[in-house]
Amino acid sequence: MRVCPPVTAHLSTRRLLAMMALSALLGVLFTVGGLYGSYCLGVASGAVTVLRRWFIFILIFLLAPRKGALWRLLRSSGARAS
Repeated sequence: MRVCPPVTAHLSTRRLLAMMALSALLGVLFTVGGLYGSYCLGVASGAVTVLRRWFIFILIFLLAPRKGALWRLLRSSGARAS
């Protein structure tokens, strides 16, 4: 749970200062969003916070420019087709 915002920020940017700022911002947004979601759904806050963090991480992991899994797959399939 603690590594999700920094890893997500690492996939999104190259510069260290931007990565640190984005990591802090994501940590706050994940926590506040998870607490709000748990309040609206009436379920445990920890579970909603963790699920929200991992859902966003998976999206970024798949779609991140230059580092995302789908971008790598498209580049490798494009190189094979040439």
